[in-house]
Amino acid sequence: MTKEFQKYNKIVQARFGTYDAMVVLQLQKKFEMSLKENLNKELHRDEARFELIFNQTDGLLDLNFALNYVDGFKEEMSLEEAYRLIYRFLFKLVGRVEESM
Repeated sequence: MTKEFQKYNKIVQARFGTYDAMVVLQLQKKFEMSLKENLNKELHRDEARFELIFNQTDGLLDLNFALNYVDGFKEEMSLEEAYRLIYRFLFKLVGRVEESM
């Protein structure tokens, strides 16, 4: 990371406390409960939080979650590493949910 990015990163972390990922899942509403159950299992620590909201306008699920509580997260990871971590986390999550239905 560049020094400028490190400085900005520290400001963001100090102000908000977590790094949040905001994504849209192309899954039907029927998957909502299973997703919530799996998110509760996969996001570690008591203070781990997420929001999963069905958007009636587009029929998709909006998911916001704190990346800090995903296994493998490190504050010093690059943006590319964070993106890959999010992708792997979502890939496994959706796979488990689809298997359970």
